[in-house]
Amino acid sequence: MQETRLIQFLKSLNRSEVRNFQDFLNSPSFNKNRSVVKLFETLVKHYPEFPESELSPEFQFSEVYGKEKFDYHKLKNLSSDLLALGKEFLAFESYKTDKDAQELYMLKETRKRNLNLIFENIIRNAEKE
Repeated sequence: MQETRLIQFLKSLNRSEVRNFQDFLNSPSFNKNRSVVKLFETLVKHYPEFPESELSPEFQFSEVYGKEKFDYHKLKNLSSDLLALGKEFLAFESYKTDKDAQELYMLKETRKRNLNLIFENIIRNAEKE
């Protein structure tokens, strides 16, 4: 098995980020697919090495879907979903630490919703800083 983009992504995370990603996956605001969580839990047991000999596609599939007949495309789609959530997680983590981006999005949303008092308050606070 070749090292996949998903494994490369998981290897790039430090232990704290792995825990945060798990929380992200378990949040119904970001993910409602329990199979994605099962795949993550299967893979993360092998963090940070992810030995190919222990993570065959058949093994991953059986951990997620039990005795269901192996379906490579179903596993591939699930892996793609997990990687897509990983990309969202990276963007979210970046957003959480970027106060300027947060203010910009708050301004955009308050203006769009005609929340003028809140908009003006955000502007005043930004000008003070």
